[in-house]
Amino acid sequence: MKTKEKSSILFNELVRIGQESDLQKQSLQQLNHALEQRIAMLEQRLQMNENSSQMINRKGDAASMFLNEVFERVEGKLMGLEQQQSLLSMEQRKERDNIGRIEVTTLKHSDEFRNMLQQL
Repeated sequence: MKTKEKSSILFNELVRIGQESDLQKQSLQQLNHALEQRIAMLEQRLQMNENSSQMINRKGDAASMFLNEVFERVEGKLMGLEQQQSLLSMEQRKERDNIGRIEVTTLKHSDEFRNMLQQL
């Protein structure tokens, strides 16, 4: 009878160990499933962040291109203004020279006119 009892006890212990093993297996499967869901969620977040980053980069590139275009236009206008200023400065110098010549000529004519009047 002792062998039957031992066999019964051993059988019951094997059943209990099997049940605990099944419970642990289910628990591990649930944890594994939760972990896979968490990984999938993190991958989605990563993908969203990458898409957002790419969109920001595209907007930054577009803004940079726009600023470059504006800079080029402003630079062109500035160069045109500098050329105009240079031309105006040259024209002003010519006018000063002309005024100087006119003043000299006027002084000569005034002197000649005085001399002519004195001779009369």
